[in-house]
Amino acid sequence: MPRATIISLPADQPPVFPDACVACGTASPRRRARVPLVNGAEDGAGFKDQNIEAPFCGRCERALDWYYWWRLGVVALFLGALFTGLGPWRFAVFFSPTLEALRRQSPWLPGAFVVGSYCLLTGCGLALVWLWSYWSPPSFVPTWRPGVIDYRFRDANQAAAFARTNQTLDTRTQ
Repeated sequence: MPRATIISLPADQPPVFPDACVACGTASPRRRARVPLVNGAEDGAGFKDQNIEAPFCGRCERALDWYYWWRLGVVALFLGALFTGLGPWRFAVFFSPTLEALRRQSPWLPGAFVVGSYCLLTGCGLALVWLWSYWSPPSFVPTWRPGVIDYRFRDANQAAAFARTNQTLDTRTQ
């Protein structure tokens, strides 16, 4: 089962959305949410930080906000745990310029083991966040590539309606 249906439009063509929520298809939603444009280019040259306004119903708009805030919160939690767990003395042990300072503060091996353990656990936690984001993408994500904007829809029906409205045949699944 594909995770997303992607509709590509030229970057200079403004998107026209059907009168339905881009996530669930609820007719005539009263809200338009600003969705950040993601940089999908290798080098990022020419990328302009901007938002795409898309129609969302209230429930789907809250779900999209929750998705981004949850991801940011979990990343902040893992990084906070890393720096709290390591503490200043462990950074001094790990990054000390001389062996004498290492011997004075604590033995090298336990300090390196603690630092390595915290870094490994944080890396594993961040990898889980990335995997969750990859396998469970948000309902709608616009992605910029040089000259093209890819509109990723989790709902294939909404992607088809968007393609019909914008009169494009450039559709693929991922």
